[in-house]
Amino acid sequence: MSVGGGVGDGLSVFGIASDGTNLFVTGSFRTVDSIPADGFAIWDGTHWIAPVAESRGGLEVEALTENGGEMLASEVGYNNTPSGRQLVEQYLVQYRGTNRTVVARGDAGGMSLMKRSRDGVYCTGDFRAVGGVPTGNPALWNGTNWSKVGGGNFQGLSAQATCLAVAGTNVYAAGAFQYAGEVAANHIARWEGANWHALGTGIDGSVVQMATLGDELFVVGAFTSAGGPARNQCCEMEWHKLVRPGRRVEWPADCHQCDRAVRFRGSDC
Repeated sequence: MSVGGGVGDGLSVFGIASDGTNLFVTGSFRTVDSIPADGFAIWDGTHWIAPVAESRGGLEVEALTENGGEMLASEVGYNNTPSGRQLVEQYLVQYRGTNRTVVARGDAGGMSLMKRSRDGVYCTGDFRAVGGVPTGNPALWNGTNWSKVGGGNFQGLSAQATCLAVAGTNVYAAGAFQYAGEVAANHIARWEGANWHALGTGIDGSVVQMATLGDELFVVGAFTSAGGPARNQCCEMEWHKLVRPGRRVEWPADCHQCDRAVRFRGSDC
């Protein structure tokens, strides 16, 4: 089923999230269902609504996440300079339908990913502090304050996460990092509310996307080894231990980056 006329041809959608009633979309598109848009639009089930950037003070919507019947967004303002874009301001913003409320100022550039959990909202991107708090990366918003996620030399991850997933009290992160807290973690790690943990020997390439189902974590990306010996098929894995080969997943022909997938499982997920 199509969603109205969709977004402009040849342009990208970076984030999609729902508050249970409305669908929120952000990306590089400049039209939605032939309506002018500034990379942000809301589908109310019948029609597209495209709030203009002026209604946000010219801010760009960089990331979205559902938050208990509402939406939270990271909105950012930049200046273009000869050396590139320079951060001017960044805010955490609440959406209830089309009603917009600024929750907190963070001034964290590149907050490209947000994920709700029982603890609050985990945010990651190209920053090491939010709202004047030296959070490292990622950062946690508990509804009132920002805080860091783990200690160690890197105050969290040694490089930003590009994927986040949540299962119960566990938060999974994947990205370019080699360390999570004080733990050597090769591109993928688990946070259980107090400490970071490696997932076996990690991933030997890049992770494109992660998702959870119950206590299982599904990981898709461009890699040949996950948690142990190299495999040419999908693998079902338990913490630190290969359980058995799984069946190969046949990805769509145009999904060039998604050439491997694994499934992690464990009773402590």
